[in-house]
Amino acid sequence: MQKLTQKEKAEPVAQPEPTVKNDLIFETHSLEFMPRFGIDAKLAAKLVRLMKALSCIPKDKVNEGQNYKYLSSDGLLIKVNPACVEVGLATVVQTEVINWKEITKKSGMVWQLVAAKVIITIIDQDTGASITTEGIGMGEDPGDKAFSKAQTQARKYALMLALNISTGEDPEASDSTDEPPVPCRKCQKDAIFEKIGEFEGQKIKIYLCPVCKAETRIKI
Repeated sequence: MQKLTQKEKAEPVAQPEPTVKNDLIFETHSLEFMPRFGIDAKLAAKLVRLMKALSCIPKDKVNEGQNYKYLSSDGLLIKVNPACVEVGLATVVQTEVINWKEITKKSGMVWQLVAAKVIITIIDQDTGASITTEGIGMGEDPGDKAFSKAQTQARKYALMLALNISTGEDPEASDSTDEPPVPCRKCQKDAIFEKIGEFEGQKIKIYLCPVCKAETRIKI
């Protein structure tokens, strides 16, 4: 049987090329530097224990403006950090800015828009073996918080994807299937329910026409 060289054993898994959209670079969240023929067995065993303990972390916050629930970064870290310590895994975080630009809102205000990449190395305290996971995040803010928002989002998604953490809900599911279409205000074709919004203090249902792209708003 042909023996594998050390170089072949440690060959990293090929990663997809980044794509560019609206002048911002997006990359697939990924695990890197994993040998083709498996990672360290002791590290893998600890990751299995970690995944079992963190299989589901429920969403803990509500975005009142857009009426949806989400798992906050604090809600995630308060569960992940003690679990990592329990099994003997350390995490080291590195952050880099992918893109930083100014955008002008409809109001005329200039906001900062930042895309950031977080690289998290998960290290076994007993063997020194490690894996690296990445996440991409975006943040916008009229002040100086855009970078912080992008970094927080990137760190959250990197950890959730690396450890297969579920929030108990399917992000592809939609309440729109429970809402019948309504006539579009512009072309009278069927407009599809998109989300719950708010206008002048009043809750509204927002429908989007797939034909003319116009929004139809109905008070609740």
